[in-house]
Amino acid sequence: MNSPSDAAPTPQSAMPQVLRLLDAAGTQGVLIGSRCRRCGATSLGQQRACANCAMSDLETVDLSTRGALMSFTIVHRAAPSWPGPVPYALGEVELPESVTVNGEVVGCPFEALHVGMAVELTVRVCGHDAASNPLVIHKFQPAG
Repeated sequence: MNSPSDAAPTPQSAMPQVLRLLDAAGTQGVLIGSRCRRCGATSLGQQRACANCAMSDLETVDLSTRGALMSFTIVHRAAPSWPGPVPYALGEVELPESVTVNGEVVGCPFEALHVGMAVELTVRVCGHDAASNPLVIHKFQPAG
């Protein structure tokens, strides 16, 4: 007889207000935004009020999975809670919706990073929850 503890781990978004997983394996995701029905401004994550006009008439939207690297830095000394290797590239990505998103840039030598570089969303495991389910977070990689 199977018990709940025998169930296979289920990947979970580490930031469910920002990232929605698209498959049960946790290998695909989409960033979530809030679009104001009054002024049309879009922001990252599920918001309660528009950052542009302060109205609360918002709809949840899926954001583009591709964008442009607007700035980046190489982090050589990470916070103690950082789960990944150091050094790492941290980038600011502008999406077509005029939303900027910060995230680690993976899959690219540091020397190849440049402002304006086309990048796309990827998701990676960043840890595990108390039930041993993988926690998945958004990152960016060169667009392919």
